[in-house]
Amino acid sequence: MTNSQLIEKTAKRSLICKESTALVLQACFDIIRESLVNGDNWGHVRIDGFGTFYGSHMRAHKGKSPLLPGEDVEFKEKFRPRFSPTSSFNRDVMEGRHYDEPIHKAFQPFENLTERAQNIVDPRTKCEKLRKRLERRYQIQCEAAARGRATHQANLLRKKAEKNQTDLP
Repeated sequence: MTNSQLIEKTAKRSLICKESTALVLQACFDIIRESLVNGDNWGHVRIDGFGTFYGSHMRAHKGKSPLLPGEDVEFKEKFRPRFSPTSSFNRDVMEGRHYDEPIHKAFQPFENLTERAQNIVDPRTKCEKLRKRLERRYQIQCEAAARGRATHQANLLRKKAEKNQTDLP
């Protein structure tokens, strides 16, 4: 499966537009990569029901050359990313399960909703509506902040005027 196929399937199953899905997946991959590179949480990223990504250290050592028999070769120190699947993931792969439907029972009602929604709403339209809704929320927050600043400034001026009046003889 390629990255674009993964994005397409994830977008279809989650009812999110492909652009948003691509950003989310890329963010997940970046976080896993950064965690392994920086050694965050001892370089382990554990995803329940899937597996653990971790960094493996191989020390520098001497060994025999596989290309030139009889010659000694020095191998450099290496850090490699590794993946260890969970037992449930291993079992599913060994049994050769095919997942046309979600594995987890909690997703099954959502899957039916996905099928119905695809007949009614185009995901791009939904993504556009979401973008417009978020823009409107941001605009409302900006207006509220501006009103709040204006109210705060008016209160400061009123307090200053009251103070000045009390200072007069």
